[in-house]
Amino acid sequence: MLKSNFLINVLYSLQFCSAALFLTFSWNSRRNFTENPRPKATIPLLYAFFVMLLPVMWFYERHYFAHFGGVKGKDMMLTGRVILIGISAVLNSAIALQMKIQSADISQETLKKNRRGYSSHVGTEWEWVPIIGNMAAFLSFILSVNLVIFNLKNSHGTILLLAPILLLVQRDTLILREISEKNRFFIPFVAAVAFLLFSAVSSLTFNLKVNTLFKLAMIVMTIPGNFTVGKYLWDRSRRSPMLYLAVIPINLFPAIFANSSIRILGILGIVGGILQYLVSSRIETKGKNIL
Repeated sequence: MLKSNFLINVLYSLQFCSAALFLTFSWNSRRNFTENPRPKATIPLLYAFFVMLLPVMWFYERHYFAHFGGVKGKDMMLTGRVILIGISAVLNSAIALQMKIQSADISQETLKKNRRGYSSHVGTEWEWVPIIGNMAAFLSFILSVNLVIFNLKNSHGTILLLAPILLLVQRDTLILREISEKNRFFIPFVAAVAFLLFSAVSSLTFNLKVNTLFKLAMIVMTIPGNFTVGKYLWDRSRRSPMLYLAVIPINLFPAIFANSSIRILGILGIVGGILQYLVSSRIETKGKNIL
């Protein structure tokens, strides 16, 4: 038992050390960026090692606390799981934030060198920075959802407080090539809506009872409004203000008569429709004044 306890402490120490070394080395590289623009190849490996430790610790803690058995063993397992997920989520958030700051510095330095007429390969040498930042942001979000909603049994509405973690997501050269500051709210919104839709659909019993059909109809009513909001957050394209007003009454039914996740989806559709209507009307009024 003492040997197992010692091994858990070693794993936690390795997790903290790998995260601390990654943050330290990447910060020092950022400070010395102008003099030495080439990053150390070992920095991304530190983050890979940090991520690899998470499943190892997860399964080892489960095996370790299973020896206690009974209610005590379950309570200890839950406590250990909460601590592990919480620490990992916080560390990943810190890494994602630092990578976002570092990416901004790299972009500014690359732009300065290009303006001076120097051929700069800085961007290609530091492509791992936004990629690791996005991995850390998504991992922090997933871990936070797992911790707050599934382990601590909070309301599904808590997703609205956790989704802003994804504002740390940035443009990279791998998958998220179209992300920019203009559409940065798109990913948190889609993540929140997708989670609420999944939880609403998974609660259905899939039979022909009146209650099931009612819930299904309420879910369908929330889709047009949230789709319109998501499309606006993505491309900011102008549409008629009446379009946004048209989707608001549809969302009133789930917002009033439904419960849990479906009600939150309805409220999101209403709030988003009102905000879009106000913005679109203001732009249209300014355009008429200019003409």
